[in-house]
Amino acid sequence: MRVGLSWDLPGEQAATEVWPALLAEIVAVDGLGYESAWVEESRHAAASCPSPALLLTHAARRTRTLYLHVGGRRVTRSHPVRIAEEVAVLDLFSRGRAGIGFAAAGSQDTEPQHLHEVVDFVLHAWAVDELRYRGRFVRFPSQTRDEVPEGAGVPGPGWDWVPQWERGPSRPDFLAVTPKPVATRPPVHVELSDEATLAWAARAGVSPFVGADVPTTDAVERLARFRAEAAAAGRPAWTFDPVLERRLELDGAGDDHTLGERRPSSSGACASCGPRPVARTSSGGVARSSSVGVTSSSASPARCSCCCRPRRDDVQFWTGGAGTAKVRAMPGSLADAFDAYVAGAQLAEELGFDAYGASEHHFMYDGFLPVPLQALAAVAAETSRIRLVTGAMLLPLYDPLEAAEQAATLDVLSGGRAVLGLGMGYRPLEFDGLGTEKRTRGARLVEAMKVLDLATSQDELHFEGEHHRYDGVVLRPTPVQRPVPMWFCGGTSVVAARRAGQAGYPYWLANSDVERTASIVGEYRRAGAEAGWPEERLRVGAFKDVCIGDTVAEAEAMRQMFIDAFYEEHILGYGYLVDDEGRHVYNPPRDHPMYQRFVDGIFCGTVEMVVEELKRYEALGVEALFLASPQQALVAEKVMPEFERG
Repeated sequence: MRVGLSWDLPGEQAATEVWPALLAEIVAVDGLGYESAWVEESRHAAASCPSPALLLTHAARRTRTLYLHVGGRRVTRSHPVRIAEEVAVLDLFSRGRAGIGFAAAGSQDTEPQHLHEVVDFVLHAWAVDELRYRGRFVRFPSQTRDEVPEGAGVPGPGWDWVPQWERGPSRPDFLAVTPKPVATRPPVHVELSDEATLAWAARAGVSPFVGADVPTTDAVERLARFRAEAAAAGRPAWTFDPVLERRLELDGAGDDHTLGERRPSSSGACASCGPRPVARTSSGGVARSSSVGVTSSSASPARCSCCCRPRRDDVQFWTGGAGTAKVRAMPGSLADAFDAYVAGAQLAEELGFDAYGASEHHFMYDGFLPVPLQALAAVAAETSRIRLVTGAMLLPLYDPLEAAEQAATLDVLSGGRAVLGLGMGYRPLEFDGLGTEKRTRGARLVEAMKVLDLATSQDELHFEGEHHRYDGVVLRPTPVQRPVPMWFCGGTSVVAARRAGQAGYPYWLANSDVERTASIVGEYRRAGAEAGWPEERLRVGAFKDVCIGDTVAEAEAMRQMFIDAFYEEHILGYGYLVDDEGRHVYNPPRDHPMYQRFVDGIFCGTVEMVVEELKRYEALGVEALFLASPQQALVAEKVMPEFERG
């Protein structure tokens, strides 16, 4: 019998008070013989966790042996692709220790078939390279036709395969859900609450879960019926892993034990308001549990406005790390790459950078990171000062409330260090795969940013727009920052710049030369002034790629290496290039003026030349420079000091 622990998060204490104790308890049980830790998706209390995959990814960086299970996952709140992605990302950051348990269909006010289709889709998404799925509730890609067979499908021998970067705006019949988990199939459980789900799970190879609210006699009887159904379906016992959840307390109500030691309860605090571990056992056993009285913080401490100001009065230096995708020219383990990404954040913090970033793409053959806030939750566990910025998070691909929950979760885990760089996206396959409309992405980005602004700053969300409506929604958890800071990431097109200015959001433009940057910044500020926004609200940041060498030729050789290994495919092949009217250009020749403009925007020079170039951006009023450069140590030593103010 294996024993794990799960946690309820009741009461009205804030997440900033409860989650550090929860994380400290998870760290405490690691290595003590417990098999797993389960955190349930919930929204009913102030300390509820609506995004347990983020919290567990944070915990993964502080544990080594404990399996980390998302519990009570609801299929009505997220696209099935997102569920498959978040578990795979957790599995990569934890080196194969992720699992997921799905809530009963009845508790979600949906039909059992909806739950069954989502679980079936997730299992296939992990297992096959290219996938199509048609069901009553799940359709992937969104344009899948009614005449294709029900359920999961894979390309046949005669399928006309086209490399991703050559597809252009075409709408493929099959897509790859990536990245894949370390484990071929992470543990999947489903709550047994109805006969249809019990029979389906027994046939489908999904393990059963019976919650703590089911009386023991009934729970044992359900598991026995599951075993009988599984045996009748020809499934041997070793292919499933029943979990029975029981709620136990040491010494009765008000227990003040933590694992391994006794600590007094916090003065004036109600013992019932903290998170309560619940014993979860495999194969029907029962384990002891304890309440949480931990007062030491495991999450990063809250940061005051005084000590959290950047070192520079003007330009901030932001950066990101390699490791969120496999590069064809430099193949390697994706789990190793994810570890390197976190290590890159630690180095950036030590070097004095102000922020560390994560970007987002989906369905990529190279396993490109699809959940940037989850990656930053891992970074938050191993850093303390540096801000954590998405650059860019593709907001039109989300339900805005789900995005707000993830942002608030990261903000609590990091002690108030979250910054949202929000883009509209441009790759057609991402909109097809996640079932959203590409044509309206610009308007939906602005509207969704308004939702995030309100949700993270007000006690209740009331919003009615063209695409989204919310009435009296309370965001859980409450973020440390009210609101969480946001930037509009808008490429380098005039259309995007004017949209950002009219909405009055800080504008973060893509890599371009100084002349193009000056033109775009002028359009942005002009549109903002016309809309009546004050000048101090119209802030500007910029991505800026630089290559530094002892000579210009040496720097240009470095640039060519990056172009060959990464940029050429990603800039030419997916519609990244956009003209001033907002039209995307797919697979242009290498001598196309728009592509050459991008290449010229990667500045090559000596240290002195790079400093001079960045000073020109500073003169335009650019207050944050995101330098996507592997030469971070050189930038920190030779470039950043030139921008410090007394």
